[in-house]
Amino acid sequence: MSNYTIRTLTPTHIGSGETLLSNYEYLSFPDYGEIGIIDDKKVLQLIGKENLSAWVSTLDDKGNLLDYLHTRTGGNLEPERVSQRTLMAAGTMPNLSTGKATELREQIHTAGKPYIPGSSLKGSLRTAVLRLYIEEDGNNDFYDNKYNTRDRRGRFNDTEILKRHFGNDPNHDIFRLIRTGDSLFEKTNCLLSRSINLMGRGWKFDDGIQQYIECIPAHEETTLRISFNELLEKTAATKRLKRRPKHRGGHWEPYHLFPKKKVADLHPEKLFYFVNQHTSILIEDELKFWENEKSYPDEIAEYIGILEDLKSDIAQLNQGKTADTCILRLGWGSGFKSMTGDWQVDKFLDRDFDQLIKELRPKHNINLPYPKTRRMAENGMPLGFVRISK
Repeated sequence: MSNYTIRTLTPTHIGSGETLLSNYEYLSFPDYGEIGIIDDKKVLQLIGKENLSAWVSTLDDKGNLLDYLHTRTGGNLEPERVSQRTLMAAGTMPNLSTGKATELREQIHTAGKPYIPGSSLKGSLRTAVLRLYIEEDGNNDFYDNKYNTRDRRGRFNDTEILKRHFGNDPNHDIFRLIRTGDSLFEKTNCLLSRSINLMGRGWKFDDGIQQYIECIPAHEETTLRISFNELLEKTAATKRLKRRPKHRGGHWEPYHLFPKKKVADLHPEKLFYFVNQHTSILIEDELKFWENEKSYPDEIAEYIGILEDLKSDIAQLNQGKTADTCILRLGWGSGFKSMTGDWQVDKFLDRDFDQLIKELRPKHNINLPYPKTRRMAENGMPLGFVRISK
């Protein structure tokens, strides 16, 4: 596998699936500007087994665990003394003085380090290629046929679309040719993510759905391994399997693993070019959307400025038909368009697209913008942009 460098351009969160509760699983240390993930053994060692019931009572009574621990240490408690790990707070810290539980979405870790799984990276690369293949597909009738876009229950399903562009099943999927490793980083921080919504006649931050996340900060860098399986590509074109005819005997017949698929597109330098195209289109669409909106918080101006800078960077990367560097968006908070490729609005008939929106958002008016919610850091910074370079 070839070595690459991956750098976070904006905060990036890949969730572990765990949501940590304040007081129970993490503590906020305002004097240090840190969040501590609670280590039960350290806490018990600090307070003593004889005070275990007092610890439980504090939690049951919705008291402040940090205040209780301060009483045991004379008001001088460093985060490391009760934490399995600590993370700096980037911006507003969780306020635990109210006694209300505040959730923190945990970043996925392995061997004690935060990381971006190779599967997450590969999924985002796959989405980028799929979007471009669908855009280039001149057979619009295929996407108008409900049997190609829905399952037996009438729900939208992309199984037939994936077969059309990537292969009939996982064994024949051209993305078998791409192998991506995990990207291990050194640190995380705690970030308040906010959601902007259309409320009334203007866009406003909805404090009811803001959330704290543990994320890999912007400007963190590590190594990444990506490779194209040239041996599989070679054998896929020459492989022969033995067939058994009805009569006795047998013979060998050609068997193409990736028939009529453009496997050369998955060589990293070509793949990166496609990724840049895809990311640029997503950014352009987002910028066009905000051009038509007049009323929004000041943070959106910062958000727009960052997207414009990213668009300019991508334009410099795609000077030819290949690229040795790409900018990709992945992870939590990247939005519906980034996760799906946003090809549906162009390929679906209006009635089918409206039906898709109803299925995804059954309680909202069909005429409202979709998506209606965008997540970002509290200062307007978008989430999930990374740069991969040779």
